[in-house]
Amino acid sequence: MPPAGWRGVALCLAIAFALAWSLWELVALQGGIVRGGALLLITSSMFAPLLGTLAAWAWIDREALRVAGLRWGGLGWYLLVYGLVPALLLLGGVVCVLTGVQQFDPTFRYLQEEAQRMGLPPPPVPPSLTMAILLAIPAFTIAPLFNMLFAIGEELGWRGYLLARLLPLGPRRAALAVGVLWGLWHAPLVAMGWNYPGEPVRGPLLMIGFTVVWGVILAWLRVRSGSVWPAALAHGALNAEAGSVALFLTPASPLVGAPVGWVALLPAALCALALLGKASWQPAESGAAP
Repeated sequence: MPPAGWRGVALCLAIAFALAWSLWELVALQGGIVRGGALLLITSSMFAPLLGTLAAWAWIDREALRVAGLRWGGLGWYLLVYGLVPALLLLGGVVCVLTGVQQFDPTFRYLQEEAQRMGLPPPPVPPSLTMAILLAIPAFTIAPLFNMLFAIGEELGWRGYLLARLLPLGPRRAALAVGVLWGLWHAPLVAMGWNYPGEPVRGPLLMIGFTVVWGVILAWLRVRSGSVWPAALAHGALNAEAGSVALFLTPASPLVGAPVGWVALLPAALCALALLGKASWQPAESGAAP
């Protein structure tokens, strides 16, 4: 990596962490993640890595945007994301049911408990199973594309610029390193109860495991496709679909069950291990999907 690259990475990380953590401090000062305005601040923080990348490009590393993978890549990679992410999340839910961590719940008690935790009005009378499935369909179709508009704020930094600049370490080591940084970046927010409510210590630790696992999958998509956009779509799909899977299951410890507990994470972890162990990390020719 050229010297400007190392300095650019340092600046990008400094801005990504400082800006996001400052916004989350405002969340804490106004009463935590269940208070009004918290979601806007949290959503805004997703663009901190993007701003860090732009700062690196403007002030230090003029190659930052060129190496960040802004080209679109082949259509096949987006189709792969639309199949892979929901498959891993649904398999995680199945594993939770098979292991007894959770059960199928047609009363959707998870939705009621989440509304109560976030200080929202109680949801209406639980819908029928058919209606619930129909309501969940947008989460697996339109929502990933919509969420991608926000996820690119993170991905242009994590899997775009930072991963590209760390590739001299080897793509697998770079993917793991970025996954760890991605998890550490989330730590203050998770300690406040995001993703793992009531777990200010174990929650951030498990979050690092979660981001390493999914970070490997997203990094593989980025490297193989030559584009950051499939990773952004996968990130958006993950945000949109994980809660929809948990909606159909009984509530469980957030450290264990769906959507982000370690048992629910097992299929994605196996996928990440397979990618680390045997999958090719060479860029695909012309960005064509396998």
